[in-house]
Amino acid sequence: DLEIGSAYHLQSATLERLGPGGYEAVRTLTPVRQRGMVFPDQLPGPGRYQYRMRLVTTTGQSIFSQPEDVYYVRSGDVLAFPNPVGAGAHLSVIAGDQGEVNISLYDALGRFQRSATATGTVNTVDTDGLLPGFYLLRVQTKNGQITTERVVIL
Repeated sequence: DLEIGSAYHLQSATLERLGPGGYEAVRTLTPVRQRGMVFPDQLPGPGRYQYRMRLVTTTGQSIFSQPEDVYYVRSGDVLAFPNPVGAGAHLSVIAGDQGEVNISLYDALGRFQRSATATGTVNTVDTDGLLPGFYLLRVQTKNGQITTERVVIL
């Protein structure tokens, strides 16, 4: 969603997504006749995306918004980032729209390391004191659904 202060002298508004070759146009609205706009994006899959808006004036000048990060998670999926994560840093966990979840972290041998109960959209797990290696992040919802994600700690 985009809300601008004025559409005066605007030729076009383009939603851009950061890709491997730089920012790429997702949707363009031309001419710009209103202050509120919606730009749907057919996301290629779960993950982190960076977007910005490009407004072009009638004189051809481009004006760019600040980039915004969007984390897309399908219902029932889990996204852990950054992955790999440095030892001692916080591991962020997004469990979608699943409400309260129990988060557990196990080492590669299946030994329990950490747990947390989370209710927010983006939750954190502290990795302080964990040794570098592979870990399994287990997220269990209130209805018993379990999702497991591999995590690397450097």
